[in-house]
Amino acid sequence: MHPSLGFNIHKEAERRKEGLSPFIAGSILLGLGISMIPCVLLAAVFKEDISITAIPMFIGLILGTVFLSMYKMPRVVRPVNVLFMLATLWLTAILFGTVPYLLAGLDFFTAFFESTSGYTTTGGSAIADLSVLPQSLLLYRIMTNWIGGMIVIISVMILLPMVGSGSRSVISNEMSGSGTQTMQMKIRDAASQFIQIYIVLTIIMWLILMGLSMEPLEAISVAFSTIATGGFASYSMESYNIIVDFTITFFMFMGATNFYLHFRAIYARKLSFYKKNEEFVWMTFWYLAISVIVFLIVYSNSGATIENFVHSMFMVVSAGTTTGFACADYSSWPATAIIFLFVVALVGGSSGSTAGGIKVSRFVILLKYIHSCVTGILHPQSVRSVTVDKQQISNESVHSALVVISLFIITIVGFSILFMILGLDAIESVTSVVSAITSFGPGVNEFGPMSSFATMDPVFKILMSLLMWLGRLEIAMALAMLLPSVWKEQIKDVKHARRLNND
Repeated sequence: MHPSLGFNIHKEAERRKEGLSPFIAGSILLGLGISMIPCVLLAAVFKEDISITAIPMFIGLILGTVFLSMYKMPRVVRPVNVLFMLATLWLTAILFGTVPYLLAGLDFFTAFFESTSGYTTTGGSAIADLSVLPQSLLLYRIMTNWIGGMIVIISVMILLPMVGSGSRSVISNEMSGSGTQTMQMKIRDAASQFIQIYIVLTIIMWLILMGLSMEPLEAISVAFSTIATGGFASYSMESYNIIVDFTITFFMFMGATNFYLHFRAIYARKLSFYKKNEEFVWMTFWYLAISVIVFLIVYSNSGATIENFVHSMFMVVSAGTTTGFACADYSSWPATAIIFLFVVALVGGSSGSTAGGIKVSRFVILLKYIHSCVTGILHPQSVRSVTVDKQQISNESVHSALVVISLFIITIVGFSILFMILGLDAIESVTSVVSAITSFGPGVNEFGPMSSFATMDPVFKILMSLLMWLGRLEIAMALAMLLPSVWKEQIKDVKHARRLNND
């Protein structure tokens, strides 16, 4: 490369202004625009209306390029900035995601619901009949799940720990408290490593499913939705045999396992990391125990077969990982079994995974905190502390876990009452709220796993979309954005950035 060319590129980069939100919006728009290319190609192959996917592709590519040519990542990123980074990231993805659905003829409320459900990996659908959609749009719909899984990983593993939330891992300790370029490099390196694992798991599952005689397009659809624990695959799970069911169950579980744990096990080549992790052990035991209970409730009279047990385990793991797949219509199950499924969905999967819910780690901390309190009553002079993985948990982390659990419960109760006031019955209100805020997906009865939320009024679709977003930001982060002090800090940072840019 000619020296003058290199100088010009560097000079052009220096001309870019510092702007966190425009930079994030540009990055996500460019990435989403690129992701539309396979959909455009598929539309051309099947001779479908190419404008449905081509127009958003060009919008993403053009706007993303423009933003990135004008703005760059600030040199200093503070926790308050990360809150707005998260808001920008999710809002940009969701709004962009409505465009293909609108071009396909769907109304705005349905398009907004579907986009939010896809990118938050919730998996609930507001489209009554997916078969009427073009293949290219179905591929795009599935890709929103898979890309949403990437966004979730980056959010919960990297961004949320920077503001004092998210997964309790070495990554959060390594990255917190720094606004330097070194921290930005660590963010990029960690994101790259976790995304690599995410992609590898997807490819492995895709190859296994094709080896089990599944068509390539169907296999990629199921793999994308499974690893992302999103459940958007447009194929019926009822038709698969026991081997395919077990394979999907296994990879749902892998998608709901802490990706930092995958990272340590793969790069150190030591599977012992899994059995040493308390959250992983508790999650495994929890899913197996509830699988046995559901199996005994549902199938005790119809036959205690291995196939029925695999079906029970499939449904429980699907709920616990908040994937939302269904190999049976659980709406017809006994009420006790349905309650167990939604309790499992509320608990959710591991921290640092694509799964939703409150997270197993927080309940482990809660149980140990309760044990510590009870021990203190019996032995007042004893020294008490909460430990996980043989490490003492700080009081701040314990309080954070209790706050998040409380916020989830308060939000579920509050929105359930609101839904009932607006006209839904009690059961549909509670299950719909839980399915949205935990990213489980389906509800019961009219909104059950073999149906959709298509008949919901627009106001419910907007409220459900809000719940999906709240659940993904673990509620506390979303509430923090409403604090006046946060906005004052953000406005101050924007003014400071303008002064630097003008200088």
